[in-house]
Amino acid sequence: MLRGLFALAFVLFWAVICSNALLDGAGIEKTSATRLVGLVACILLIALLVLSGLRIFHFVREKKRGVSGSMIRMRLAMFFVLASLIPLVLSGLFVYMLVGA
Repeated sequence: MLRGLFALAFVLFWAVICSNALLDGAGIEKTSATRLVGLVACILLIALLVLSGLRIFHFVREKKRGVSGSMIRMRLAMFFVLASLIPLVLSGLFVYMLVGA
């Protein structure tokens, strides 16, 4: 119970710092609505990073233990991550070219 509260406080602390840094870096006016949206976005980003890290740790642990099928699961996960990153990078380049033009 106490460990969960410490984890929650840690996430909220870093979410506030991340939110302030994003709002300062983007030059967005700091209203209560933008602070709330930035805080929620940072909390979700931190949660996504933690879940991804745990999943990667789980894949590596399975591979070290020699669980059957662990390599194919890791390869499938890497394939789907790469397959989702290709459209993201292409759309980012497209938006960059539109804004730069």
